[in-house]
Amino acid sequence: MSFHNGPKVFLEVLDLSHNQLTGPIPTFLGRLSNLHLSFNRLNGPIPESLGRHFSLQAISLSSNMLNGTILVSVSQLPKLHSLDISYNFLEGVVSEAHFANISMLKYLDISSNTGLTFKVSHGWIPPFQLVSFSSCNIGSEFPQWLQNQRMLVELTLSNASISGPLPTWLRKMPFKFLDLSQNKLIGPLTNLPNIEKFDVFGYGFYPGLFLQDNLFNGSIPRSLCRRTDLFLLDLSKNRLTGKIPKCLVNLQMLQGMKFSSNKKSVVIPKSIVLFSSSLLELKLNDNMFRGELPGEWGNLKGLMVLDFGDNIFFGNIPERIGEKLPQLMVLRLRGNNFIGGIPPSVCNVSELQILDVAFNNLT
Repeated sequence: MSFHNGPKVFLEVLDLSHNQLTGPIPTFLGRLSNLHLSFNRLNGPIPESLGRHFSLQAISLSSNMLNGTILVSVSQLPKLHSLDISYNFLEGVVSEAHFANISMLKYLDISSNTGLTFKVSHGWIPPFQLVSFSSCNIGSEFPQWLQNQRMLVELTLSNASISGPLPTWLRKMPFKFLDLSQNKLIGPLTNLPNIEKFDVFGYGFYPGLFLQDNLFNGSIPRSLCRRTDLFLLDLSKNRLTGKIPKCLVNLQMLQGMKFSSNKKSVVIPKSIVLFSSSLLELKLNDNMFRGELPGEWGNLKGLMVLDFGDNIFFGNIPERIGEKLPQLMVLRLRGNNFIGGIPPSVCNVSELQILDVAFNNLT
């Protein structure tokens, strides 16, 4: 990628994202306010010259092959409100020095840089109020400075090496999209954010809660039933026990619900068929749910993925399951104690791509 001196001295906005550009990021002329180079094949370090473009408001360099460290000169961009350097090969430490003079920052994404660590002092109070934050490795404890971010609605700390319980101050945070997956968080889920009303319009995401691949224990809190804004809920691969709260049917906007791999040992609640027709994916596999599958499936006509595999369900597969769930693409009932045959109605599900009923007692 190269630029030559000439008529571009007045360049303010440059968007070359989603191309096949290669090589290092060049030195730009003009009074740049927006620079978008994401989804290319750019390599080398982030040039120090960017720190001299004092009018920069948005920098997007994600999904390239950039390496090296993040220069402290980025702190000399007082108008910067959005910085996305995710999905690169950057390394080193991101410290509070990088943000010393960036009081207008709203969107920060430094995730998916395996050699990068976010490290600030315990009592650090940032000069900005973020709306969205996605981090790389952030250390062993839940970052305390986040409790001062009263406008933060989207937080992603996936695979960030965090351990320990959820802090109590998390309850009052305004997070609407919260991804804490693939960490070593422990304890109950009682400190989850408890905000009931939220207008999803105006934000570039759907409200979701992703807590999979941790060490959470205890029961699913009933407070989740008040999160009627949720589109996605994933509690899989933890150590949760107890019943699925019946009041989860209040989540009428929910499109995906995953409780896989928790070793829950209960009868599946009858209320599960009362979920909204908006539910597209329901995964309860790899637990110890027992009982018979319901004959009626209520509002779940839009369901595309149903995975009840590796549980202790018994009896016949419901005769009309294909008729009641006509949009199914994946039906996985393997590893249970079902008897009888595969209902003929399954043959009429035209969208079905995966049918897995292995390791049962079918005849």
